[in-house]
Amino acid sequence: MNRYTEAPPPPPAVFNYTITSGLQERMVEMFDPLDLWRRGQFLGEWMDEQGNRIRLVTITHQAPGPTQRPHVSLEEYASLVTPVSLTLQNPSMAMEAWIRTYTATPQIAYRAPTRTPSRLSHALIFTLDPSSSWSLACGFRLNRQAAGQWSANTNWFVMLVQPADRVTQAEALQAVQGEFLESIMSVGGADIRPITPPPRKTGTDPKTNLTPSDNRQDIVASIKNLKDWWSLDTRHYILLSNLKNRNHSLVRELPVSLDIARNIFEIVIPPPQAITAVSVIRIFATPAEYVNYVGPELEWTGGVWMPNRKELVIKPQDWGSNRDQRESILRTVTHEAFHQYLFYALFPRSTAPWFNEGHACYFENMSVQNQRIRIDESERFVERLLETMQHPSFKLDSILSYDYPQFYVDNASQRELNYAMAWGLVYYLRRGALTQQGHSYSLIPARYITAVAEGRDPASATDQAFSGVDPAKFLEAFKAFWESRNRRGDARRLPMPQPSTRSGR
Repeated sequence: MNRYTEAPPPPPAVFNYTITSGLQERMVEMFDPLDLWRRGQFLGEWMDEQGNRIRLVTITHQAPGPTQRPHVSLEEYASLVTPVSLTLQNPSMAMEAWIRTYTATPQIAYRAPTRTPSRLSHALIFTLDPSSSWSLACGFRLNRQAAGQWSANTNWFVMLVQPADRVTQAEALQAVQGEFLESIMSVGGADIRPITPPPRKTGTDPKTNLTPSDNRQDIVASIKNLKDWWSLDTRHYILLSNLKNRNHSLVRELPVSLDIARNIFEIVIPPPQAITAVSVIRIFATPAEYVNYVGPELEWTGGVWMPNRKELVIKPQDWGSNRDQRESILRTVTHEAFHQYLFYALFPRSTAPWFNEGHACYFENMSVQNQRIRIDESERFVERLLETMQHPSFKLDSILSYDYPQFYVDNASQRELNYAMAWGLVYYLRRGALTQQGHSYSLIPARYITAVAEGRDPASATDQAFSGVDPAKFLEAFKAFWESRNRRGDARRLPMPQPSTRSGR
């Protein structure tokens, strides 16, 4: 029997809507009703080391019908769902329709099981279309007449199966009809309950209008029944993890480093209004769990801030020494924590990638030595930047004008150059410009934040921040700094703000 590791369900995606009442504008969180419905049916998900994945769901409510708009509030959602009861006369047709909606699979086919174990009153097996993220579905119902199951939950349940790449659907079907169906039983006669309750309204903060993930109790409760998962509460963050060693040096160091970094963020880029939202960080024990959670399109990342999930998700490193892994995770967490901070600090406004990614790369090189904060250069970005500046056509116009799809281009080499350019620009504005006389370039970041806070879009905020700046002279000063070892040395020695290292609530 393979050893399966329990995985948490992703939080529901959040969609921010702007509502205007008179002269006041506020943001309201909305949700995809099908997303909320699927989450409400979720019981648990597991993955083994080979990549086999299974999910258990319960059939309690019918999927919500069409709505006037694609997203609804939590209150509206509560009025859309109705309890469902599969008819015993023809349960296979009713379950087929339910599974097709839950998995968003256009075609599924019923496969009668070879036998139904005595522990089950019903067993229904379906094969799903290759376009689905699941290969098989097994619907079943516990039999109260079986020995020891007099109080068993008689709801219908569905086990979704996605075998590893090397396992064929036929092999998986054989395993489901044999090993799986034979092993299902009522555990101690207890009801099977959802691991994570569906999101509920917990009150809206009048300043940020962020719900429901702002409630610390709800966040901790979301992992309450997940095996191996634990939480750590700090002044600004809630850390969720299933790392086996809670006393690992990284676990002890991370909360302190995060709170120090957060204090630095607030000093360098003061939030226009107080941030009351809780910053959630989820660290997985294995890379496979991380990829399963964030999706294959983000498999290349070491960590990612997911604003629609309101979580900073971190992938553990499985390369290098323990020291290399520790330093890599700390850099990644700090980088993504800045994205998370900027989201809450300027909510609901967004910033251009040169500012957002440039600052995230800038802060990821922050370290604490002898209780003093310092920010170092990025060796890999410096090398790439100096090499690129040798080209006669080198300019900064493109990096300042890029939107996010242009910045995150599919070409890995170009994407790395974009990161290097954004980092080099922010490092120069924050430190390098302070070493050059006769320029006020160091005021550009503050002007940019002011423009964004006033409601300007990312591109026009860039125009306002650089208003009155001669592009040719700015480029000349930028190149002069990076090509001068003395000026770069002066920039490294500039003092950094030294916040309190106090942690805790």
